[in-house]
Amino acid sequence: MMDDSGLAALYFVRARESFEGAQSELHFRRFNNCVNRCYYAAFQAATAALLVNGQPVHNARGKLSHSRIQAEFARHLIHHAARYPREFGRVLPDLLSWRQAADYEIDTVVELEAHRVYRLTRSFFDTIFETEGADS
Repeated sequence: MMDDSGLAALYFVRARESFEGAQSELHFRRFNNCVNRCYYAAFQAATAALLVNGQPVHNARGKLSHSRIQAEFARHLIHHAARYPREFGRVLPDLLSWRQAADYEIDTVVELEAHRVYRLTRSFFDTIFETEGADS
């Protein structure tokens, strides 16, 4: 089994790949896909940040839980350790709502919305990479 630092490095790589995918999707005007990739870039970056800070990320069955990552990121890295601004506590839940709408709703994400989601993700992503010393 991989140790936490190796797992964190893996999630940083995945986060970067997802964010680059979001950039590409935005460029090619695939706004629903952009929003989907934005969510996963933020989720994977938050997962890596938790691991770097010694926080468990898997549930009792060894699986990642989106609600657990959201809760633990807010609890440990925002409220207890104050490593991130309080407004970051809403980023993952908000991005998840956007992703679910992009993936499952009939209405599609419009360009303005995709740019807004992208900017929010960029801020979250860049801050995590800078704070945790990952190469972005």
